[in-house]
Amino acid sequence: LLCLPGQTSAAPVDPEPTDSPAGESSGEELWGPASPGPQLLCDSSIWGAIISLIDGLKLQNRLQVEDVFLQHHQVSSLPAALPGCKSNKEACLHWVAEGLQTYMVATKHLESQSADNSLPANIRYLCGLLISQIKQQMKKPEKVRVLTSSEEEQLLKDIDRLDAFSKRMTALSILDQFRAFLSDSVRKIRQKEKAKQKRNGISYERTTQRN
Repeated sequence: LLCLPGQTSAAPVDPEPTDSPAGESSGEELWGPASPGPQLLCDSSIWGAIISLIDGLKLQNRLQVEDVFLQHHQVSSLPAALPGCKSNKEACLHWVAEGLQTYMVATKHLESQSADNSLPANIRYLCGLLISQIKQQMKKPEKVRVLTSSEEEQLLKDIDRLDAFSKRMTALSILDQFRAFLSDSVRKIRQKEKAKQKRNGISYERTTQRN
């Protein structure tokens, strides 16, 4: 259950994980069932693993809090879902990777509101794995910008609230915003990957017929 200690400070988030928390799988084990052709990012089981952890925290701590009430505690500095994703896949992946890094920082606020710090830590670890997988699909992964220490501090300062009740409501709102970001991101990435897969299939079929 959520407790209400004071805000804790932490070092900058490293989006590239090294050692996994106890009991966690490696990145290679977190892809979904193999499918013909190149591995699709939308098939990675990390999306579902992170969402499951978020749902667990929400289930433990939401109690009778109404969604409408939580909207008053939303954090405006957190990235929203992909803006239509009308851009090319590279731009979409860039948006998601940078958004994940921002949410990784925001989970530090969850640690100060949770009796079990391992859950936010595991979420950050899985986010790091997912960012690595996203970069593997990008043409220019070096373009993904990492938040500086001062930017992380400012984000946590924006999230922090004076009274204990607001801190708790903000933590729950972060979980809601993060889940919506993940669900929307994987859905739109799936749309782009499936559309490309279909185009490639049609192109291959036409080439075969000509030959």
